[in-house]
Amino acid sequence: MADLHWVNRAYMEMWADMSRPLKGSFKDSPYVWKYDFATGKIKNKDPKKIANKPANYYLLENTKGEAVHNHLEQQLGKIEGEFLSIIRKKISAQAPLDDNERLVIATFISLAVNRKPKQIERFTGFVNDILNEWVMPSLAKQIRNKNYSDAELESLRAGYKKETGLDISIEEMREGCKNIDHSHVSVELTKNRKLMTAFGVNIDRWAKFIMKHHWLFLRGEHFITGDLNSFAFFPLTPNVCMTLMIDEPGINWVELPENELKEVNIKIFNSCDTFSIAKNREILDELKIKKQIYEKREAEH
Repeated sequence: MADLHWVNRAYMEMWADMSRPLKGSFKDSPYVWKYDFATGKIKNKDPKKIANKPANYYLLENTKGEAVHNHLEQQLGKIEGEFLSIIRKKISAQAPLDDNERLVIATFISLAVNRKPKQIERFTGFVNDILNEWVMPSLAKQIRNKNYSDAELESLRAGYKKETGLDISIEEMREGCKNIDHSHVSVELTKNRKLMTAFGVNIDRWAKFIMKHHWLFLRGEHFITGDLNSFAFFPLTPNVCMTLMIDEPGINWVELPENELKEVNIKIFNSCDTFSIAKNREILDELKIKKQIYEKREAEH
């Protein structure tokens, strides 16, 4: 089964080492330099082998665990293709963007931050906590206190059988409602619920949030990227990083000197969850050293 990348592969390929760029041949596949936050190691990696998940990761499933809908994957593919086209035609030329092009970029950024497995688990884990700690106790109390009719119990019984495949009598259902105890029940969102929680209205809301800001494009010799968890600084290419401004600063593009470029790269580095990538190893070596110095100072205090 083919893999799916939760950081877009074609996006990562823009960070290919210049000594081994993309040439269109399988044997000439490019590599990027990758810093792994878990191991602290820096290695050259093929983008095909970074940020992988099984191809059915974003597929909605039926009750048997069978993939039945692929509109999330279709949405991802469509937005990614449009984004890369805009990058090539407009951003590289520093050309103005129309509203639809801004929406595509905003949606791509929203997806890039929210589609990651760690981000999905982080957000849906929070939802699970709310369900188990607040919703379930209140719901259990309502169920215990309600005087259900036979018709209502029959409907509950039918739903229980459909969900679990087990049959239960009306009497057992009534007794269960009277003695329900939320502490014995743990709610866990299904895969479908997790995906829809992460991708539902949230992507549109974040895209609208990004659209409301003024976009300032920073140009520099080399920005890094990775599995970002922030919209604050989002590298569109190795030479262009987008940042959000509340107010219109009277300028759309800024050329960064080397010292300020390094500061932006530190911010990008710190906003990555599990890995960062760059066109050359030296940049990641410097960021790794700065990270180690910072962690040492924190430990001493």
